[in-house]
Amino acid sequence: MVCGCVDTFNTSTEKLADRIVVEGGITTQPPPYLVTLSSTSNFSQNIDGISRFISGAQITICADDGVCIPLFEVSKGKYSTAIDVARGEIGKSYHVKISTAEGKSIQSIPEKINASPPITRGYVEYDPVTLRDVGFQVYIDSEDTDQEKNFYKWETENFYPYSGFCFNRIYEKEIGRISSDKFIDGNTLSRVKVKSVPFESTSTWVVQVYQLAISETAFEYFDLIKKQTTTTGSIFDPPPSFLRGNLVNNSNPDEEVLGYFVVAGVSRLDVVIDRTVSGLSPRPFVGTVNDPIYCGVPCNTLCVAFNGGKCGNRPCPPDCALLSGKTNVAPDAWPYPHRECE
Repeated sequence: MVCGCVDTFNTSTEKLADRIVVEGGITTQPPPYLVTLSSTSNFSQNIDGISRFISGAQITICADDGVCIPLFEVSKGKYSTAIDVARGEIGKSYHVKISTAEGKSIQSIPEKINASPPITRGYVEYDPVTLRDVGFQVYIDSEDTDQEKNFYKWETENFYPYSGFCFNRIYEKEIGRISSDKFIDGNTLSRVKVKSVPFESTSTWVVQVYQLAISETAFEYFDLIKKQTTTTGSIFDPPPSFLRGNLVNNSNPDEEVLGYFVVAGVSRLDVVIDRTVSGLSPRPFVGTVNDPIYCGVPCNTLCVAFNGGKCGNRPCPPDCALLSGKTNVAPDAWPYPHRECE
């Protein structure tokens, strides 16, 4: 007989304290300005997810001249200013002040709004080769300001038809789209890829490109996130390190606050993508059965196909506005006449 024994190995894991996470900012773009407040949680079967939104906080965005803008909770953990508040001004410094319902006092380190140079050119190239990004690649050029340390972050807002007179509207804040002028001071930021547009349809796509002039501290924060999320497991990967933002817990300075409150000047350029220019057929797009296809006026083939040959008779603007990520307001650069439903 063969006998074996098992030695029991008892181990325990350290339970980390929950940390508050802050995301938001103020720019020179028109308001409203948004702040999202959440809390991390230790993974457990007793919670719904890793993050929990925090309600009941009092939040204000304050300038160095003492003027503060209040934010109001519009949904759980999501706070917004009014749409008619003064926009951020170049040269002024801003910070956020947060008081939670539990009595915690959080404040960001003030940062100055720097001007973002204009985006001088936006252009589109069709890429039939790259497997991951096959489709239309959107690039921009911009002139860097001479003899200044400049740091940039690019974000996009995307519009393309959903159904009838309803548009999909998607805002993207990809962490990796950042750069500095360390090696190109005063020269052209050339061929900065800001968006990959899929070739799943021949319909028009509009990309609103936002170039944010962020602080050096913000750049270092996003750059560290970029490096730690693109590791390959090799010996050359950077060692893990704590992501320290610009937020401080005044109630308990030893308790770290995660996230970053961004203060930035912004320049914008709209790029229109004509997805018929490749001369090829788009890749097939498979919709989901539960997709709430919106029926505009007049009926279109997509709407008819999803509703058994019958078009819904719901009024356009209210239904479109109620759908998450949709809008019935055409982007400024939309090249075709656009009318609301009659």
